[in-house]
Amino acid sequence: MIRLRDVSYTYPKGVEAIRELNLDVSPGEALFVLGHNGAGKSTMLRLFNGLLKPTTGKVTVAGTDTRKARPAHLSRSVGLVFQNPDAQLFKDRVSDEVSFGAKHGAGTVDATERFERAMELLGLESVGDTNPYELSLSWRKRVAIASVVAMGSPILVLDEPTGGQDAEGTRVLTDLIIDTRRRGHGCVVVTHDVDLAFDCADRVVVLREGDVHLHGDPMSVLGDPRLGEAGVESSTMHQVSRGLGLDQPIRTVDELEEHLRSTGGTTP
Repeated sequence: MIRLRDVSYTYPKGVEAIRELNLDVSPGEALFVLGHNGAGKSTMLRLFNGLLKPTTGKVTVAGTDTRKARPAHLSRSVGLVFQNPDAQLFKDRVSDEVSFGAKHGAGTVDATERFERAMELLGLESVGDTNPYELSLSWRKRVAIASVVAMGSPILVLDEPTGGQDAEGTRVLTDLIIDTRRRGHGCVVVTHDVDLAFDCADRVVVLREGDVHLHGDPMSVLGDPRLGEAGVESSTMHQVSRGLGLDQPIRTVDELEEHLRSTGGTTP
């Protein structure tokens, strides 16, 4: 669905944010992008739907060169949710915001069904008649996400969706990512939340100063000792496994409980 080939992007003031990046994003998978601030993550997302055009190289979305299409057209294939929801919200009611996305989307399901599904997935039914700006930042993020989910784009792109979210909000986002994959759609998530990546990702890309530093499955990447070079910590389960002196990382809390039970709660 999205293909980047030898893509670089340099801002007008001369800052090179992305360097010769090669990457594919496919429907049905969750790709997580990690890296410290300034690593090029948000720039890469804006290349995905034509908000930025590559300085060199080529970006295609569903076979279309992004330099030859408007972002409004590309958004039917790639729905992008900004880190700051206030950059997207403009309606006076939550339901109107989500309905606008449903009416202007391109999903195969009808607009009413996409609207109802997005409201339910993001837990917004009880605030449908509320002005989004009367809600907290975490809830405004949910509204912005729901408005893009309602479009039905084959690829959903989320920029720091868990920022400011409580445990319930993170659970809602986890369920959304799982549902997106289940329906055969793709999901790209830029985040500092390593544990969310460990739980939900099919692939993880770690950027460092505009380059791909690490790329692979979450179990391998999120325990790689080179993560620290990119300003990223290993996942909690990897840290716990190392603390227990295990050669292979524990994947789940259930596995941890079983290990402690089998060893009598002792470490090697």
